[in-house]
Amino acid sequence: MELEHDAAPMLKGTQKTKFIGMYSPVRRCLQTTFALTYGQLLAEKHPTLYLSFEYYGRHADWGDYIEDGLAKLLYFLPEEQSFQMHRKAVTNNIGGLDYVTSMTNGQNLLYVTAGEWTKLLHKIAESGVYEYIILDLSESIQGLFDILQMCERIYTIEKEDSVAKSKVIQYEQLLSARKLDEVREKTAKCQLPVFRNLPQVIEQYTKGTLAEYVKELMYREGI
Repeated sequence: MELEHDAAPMLKGTQKTKFIGMYSPVRRCLQTTFALTYGQLLAEKHPTLYLSFEYYGRHADWGDYIEDGLAKLLYFLPEEQSFQMHRKAVTNNIGGLDYVTSMTNGQNLLYVTAGEWTKLLHKIAESGVYEYIILDLSESIQGLFDILQMCERIYTIEKEDSVAKSKVIQYEQLLSARKLDEVREKTAKCQLPVFRNLPQVIEQYTKGTLAEYVKELMYREGI
């Protein structure tokens, strides 16, 4: 940190950041696997960061690395001069995709205000390092709809069963009640086919049938 003043310019980039939101009210729908696959494919050509806002958002492939990266960034959020240094320090990479470890105690997600979340995302974007930031979202955070409004594109995974359909209908009714038509307009609803033998480790997510599905989706979206 003593070198912070000299190092700060090297931590900045020139990218204009776009947020890609992954959110579905349906549980066990492969949202995180989808998000990590999408993120790694995107990272092959674009600097990309993955952030998880799920209650249990840590992946086994992260090993025993238990640092609360997201919590540390929130802690140093008021530190205008040193935030980017801390951002760099808590950023890891897997399969070419940068990520910050989510909170060890998921319950702490509930206490972060909507304003703190949006300020955090803006601060990361201000670094100019990432072209895309993938947000793996859940109801465990305040300000979910504020974050969805920040997104360039949103992906909502659906399922065929009546309970899942009911959840999506209620979610869309809530968007209408809050006059958030722009969120609906930016949302692509995906009904994933049944995948066999999904990869077991993150680095292999870019191979197989799910990866082919995501590639085709990205192609149709012009990415």
